[in-house]
Amino acid sequence: MKYKALPGSFCLLAGILFSYLIGVGINGWTPVVHAKQENSQEQEKIVKLAYSHKPIIKISELKVSGKARKFDESFSEDGDWLRDFSFKLENKSGKRIVYLQVNVNFPETRATGNMMSFPIVFGQFPDIDNQSKHPPLLLNQDNALEVSLNKEYDKLAKFINARSPIEFMRKVELEIGFVVFDDKTAWSGSYLRQDPNNPRRYIGIESDSPHQN
Repeated sequence: MKYKALPGSFCLLAGILFSYLIGVGINGWTPVVHAKQENSQEQEKIVKLAYSHKPIIKISELKVSGKARKFDESFSEDGDWLRDFSFKLENKSGKRIVYLQVNVNFPETRATGNMMSFPIVFGQFPDIDNQSKHPPLLLNQDNALEVSLNKEYDKLAKFINARSPIEFMRKVELEIGFVVFDDKTAWSGSYLRQDPNNPRRYIGIESDSPHQN
């Protein structure tokens, strides 16, 4: 009687062992699936434009890895996506621009302090003995500049890596920081004029007309 019961016991034991192995297999696979899903989500990138009252510079023709992208729409790219990142700045001010700063903002860095912002500069300030490494700029109305992060990438990566790995950055915001015209007026959200006592300082203009000095 005991020997006849052994095959049944063996089958029961084998069934339990099989079920256990299947369970372990499923549990073992699940984190991998979740990891893949998380990696997929991490690859979603987005580029936004900072709000500006009466903007005088048009930001357009966003490209990442040679592909045209739209602002405010997410897209998939790897962690090195900022290396091949470009856009255009078009002068819509009605004046000639001699200095232009555009900021590449990283909103996600607010999690560890103030938002990190990387400036890219073209041209020089007027009436200042410039030690600037930037060549002079004269950007006429409706003319455009192409901005590429490729040449700036090593500096950008070093800047961001001081706080968080640049590969983790999924969101970028583009912002026009400061603009100076050949008539020595300036713009930074509103129109400014050069302080006659200090050419490095700009003060507010009562009207925001671009023709008022």
